[in-house]
Amino acid sequence: MKSIFFSAFFIFLFTFTLFSCNDNNDNNDNKDGFGPDLIGLSNKSVNFTNEKNSAIVKTKGDWWWFATISYSGIIIPIGGKKDIIQEDWFSVEKKDKNTILISVEKNNTGNKRNVQITLEAGNYFDYIMVTQNK
Repeated sequence: MKSIFFSAFFIFLFTFTLFSCNDNNDNNDNKDGFGPDLIGLSNKSVNFTNEKNSAIVKTKGDWWWFATISYSGIIIPIGGKKDIIQEDWFSVEKKDKNTILISVEKNNTGNKRNVQITLEAGNYFDYIMVTQNK
């Protein structure tokens, strides 16, 4: 009796798994994570000259947080614990639920600088790529 039950259970589980998988990505093109875009970034890239400057990026969604900040091979896990990230040459601040302020100091390094800001809303991730020219 047990073997019949386990056999029926595994057949059901296999059938359920087989038919619940879907490789149709028509609704998920250019998205990271599952479901709809919960963040709605106004810009996914910000470019600065080598001068000190700042820019505002707006969001349509208001339920998001900073997940990580990456630059020069360094990954800073934020995990929603901070609304202001201050590093030597840049800062990122969640001004309110729909506004991100990105600021950079003057670039005297002679090299282009890049920062990737990862935002998260549940299982959805989006990115802002920041570039400062040399």
